[in-house]
Amino acid sequence: MTLRSGGGHAWLIVPPATLALGALTSFGQTYRPDAIAPLFNSATSWSVIAFVAAFAAKRPSRAALLGAASFAMLLVGYYATSSLRGYPVGLTTTTIWIAATVVVGPVLGASAAWFRSAPRGRRDVRGWLAVVPLGSIAMGEAVYGILVISDTTSVAYWWTQLALGAAFVVVAPALRARRNAA
Repeated sequence: MTLRSGGGHAWLIVPPATLALGALTSFGQTYRPDAIAPLFNSATSWSVIAFVAAFAAKRPSRAALLGAASFAMLLVGYYATSSLRGYPVGLTTTTIWIAATVVVGPVLGASAAWFRSAPRGRRDVRGWLAVVPLGSIAMGEAVYGILVISDTTSVAYWWTQLALGAAFVVVAPALRARRNAA
């Protein structure tokens, strides 16, 4: 089954898939190698999931809804699983992620649609702008990781995330423009 834009297939697949990924995040925080521990406690991880999930919709309005739905289901999956496993669910953290669901989810979703459907070619401004939100989240969180929490998490992880975020912003639109120019 493919995720056709305009069809309802994405709505059948994305919510349960992101719910499961949210649940896996809870387990990943407990059972993972130390080198990738931040992966399971990272805004970037969920942002990548929302961006990729929203890629299934071509129209920015539908993609924005898929981005928000992805964040919401990640949140429900994570907190439900954590609660069932006996871990406390804090109101402050939950509130922050609800805000991300409402604000960041739609932005990432619309960005995914822009990247997917922007006019082709090197002068494709929308395609270049579409990668900025996800790249900025990755780079911003990496800088925070390096400056603030590198004493408790792998600084190598944060440098890698910074490099990947920057590479995404520069390379993804360039590859898209080059591929479509040929």
